[in-house]
Amino acid sequence: NLVGEEQSGHIKEVGIELYQQMLEEAVSEVQLAQELGVDPATGELRKKPDDDWVPVLNTGIAVYIPEDYVEALDVRLGLYRRVGLLRDKSEIDAFLAEVEDRFGAPPEPVLNLLKTVEFKIKARRARVEKLDVGPKGIVVGFREDKFSKPEKLISWIHANSQTLSIRPDQRLVFKRKIETDEERKKAILSVLNNLEKLAG
Repeated sequence: NLVGEEQSGHIKEVGIELYQQMLEEAVSEVQLAQELGVDPATGELRKKPDDDWVPVLNTGIAVYIPEDYVEALDVRLGLYRRVGLLRDKSEIDAFLAEVEDRFGAPPEPVLNLLKTVEFKIKARRARVEKLDVGPKGIVVGFREDKFSKPEKLISWIHANSQTLSIRPDQRLVFKRKIETDEERKKAILSVLNNLEKLAG
């Protein structure tokens, strides 16, 4: 109740400067509570919906829309926003067709950007929260350090023990020499396809 009679009476009692300070503190508390997922009214933790997360993929691949492909900044930003909303392969394909129709054949960084969106969709399905790619392989971190079908994951690791292992911090390690962008994309796709299949 920021502007009702109750508050105007309170302003008269404490003065406008102190009231403003108290109001700023109250607003800050509510904002902090929201950031921490706490209900400001009860002080209890609110459970965030489990679908409220985005995988972090450090692929080492150039992913952007070049200025010489789409010159207008506002158009580029609009395209980035739309890319962030793509949710499945058919939407990605439709977006790619539209971009190609408007601006011509997309350069490699644009194709990589859309490939990365595809990777993120697969990663979410497999509950992969973080994926790091380096010259010696890939490290995968699962959402809340859990995999939905642990027995299937363990069987897969045992069957491929030359290339797969689990670290003590519950990260999956896929060992493979990766030198080019093409090798990176193939390796990421292979790992995510397998994990997506295992997660069922």
